[in-house]
Amino acid sequence: MAPAKSQIELRINTDRLAAGFWAFVLLLVVLGVVVALLETATEVSFHPSIREFFNLESERSFGNWFSTLLLFVGGLTSLVAARAFPERTTRRLWVLLGVILIVLSADEAVSLHERAGLGATLSGVFTFAWVIPATVGVLVLGGLYVFRFFPRLPAALRRSLVAAAAVYVLGALGVEFLEGAITSGDLFGVPGVDTVAYQLTAALQETMEMVGLVLFVTTLLRWLRSASPMTISL
Repeated sequence: MAPAKSQIELRINTDRLAAGFWAFVLLLVVLGVVVALLETATEVSFHPSIREFFNLESERSFGNWFSTLLLFVGGLTSLVAARAFPERTTRRLWVLLGVILIVLSADEAVSLHERAGLGATLSGVFTFAWVIPATVGVLVLGGLYVFRFFPRLPAALRRSLVAAAAVYVLGALGVEFLEGAITSGDLFGVPGVDTVAYQLTAALQETMEMVGLVLFVTTLLRWLRSASPMTISL
């Protein structure tokens, strides 16, 4: 006779968690902007480790690590949310979303997306060539979720998740076009990444990504808390 499974109920204070997330985002943005502006607009030179950890453009910055963590948590939470929907299509789309977010968390950690341009040398808004395949992917997946996923969600949850997705995508992809134009010199006339315009745009991009992810994670956790208890079977 197999032993009976026990269950552990997870209790998460989503209000405190959200407050902590927002406070951390604000701290990261303020420190990141200050470090970037002092180095590009003045003659102040920070130790490389300070620049690496606090400049939001850095792949090893605290902001990048935080976004990686949020993507991973968002992916796991989406997989949990799939169990709350009996309809097969909706459940599968939740699972697909979870997998996509976990893959994006890995990409955020090692910047695989920058290799998606396959070495193409372009200019203007397409300076970072990876935006071309990324745009195609967003349009395909966006169409799938707009017509097959969001209409099946409760209205309040749908509105919040659409807002979170819009902020994240506009930051991660939309602002990248702007960065390309600035880097190539098409915008403001000064090429390169060591300019105030580029550093502020990069900070805007990272801020929008973090804001979108915090909105997504906290919205989904609040909904799960109200919809059904979160349990783990042992």
